[in-house]
Amino acid sequence: MDEYSDPTPIATPAEFAAALKKVRDRFKKDKPFSVSPERELLRAHYQAEGHTITTMGLAIAVDLASPGAANLKYGKFAHLIADALGYKPGPFPGSSNAHWWRTLANGQAEIPMTEDGKYPWVLRPELCEALVSLGWFQTQPRA
Repeated sequence: MDEYSDPTPIATPAEFAAALKKVRDRFKKDKPFSVSPERELLRAHYQAEGHTITTMGLAIAVDLASPGAANLKYGKFAHLIADALGYKPGPFPGSSNAHWWRTLANGQAEIPMTEDGKYPWVLRPELCEALVSLGWFQTQPRA
């Protein structure tokens, strides 16, 4: 297992639900969370096969200019969720930076990188449960 693949839960589904509601409520009325790019990124990740997607997949799904743009926006959103949970991911070997993505997802050592060298991220099961409990996404993910 690599440092990104640790599946140890960081929060319960109820804690994730509370954090999601707290972050949702921070969005402005002129740009509510329900129509935000952050929610669309989360939706794309949730609806991906096996709740697994790369930054390239996210960028394509929500029509962002690049995987880097998806990584930045989703990472900032993950940071908000982490703050609401009181969680700080890392440190990881060779890096002093927090890896905010780990708030929402983790890697799977047994899932190889894609042909284009992209790393697949799996949405945390506890977060998936929270999204279902909140009723945020009506469409069930593909198997």
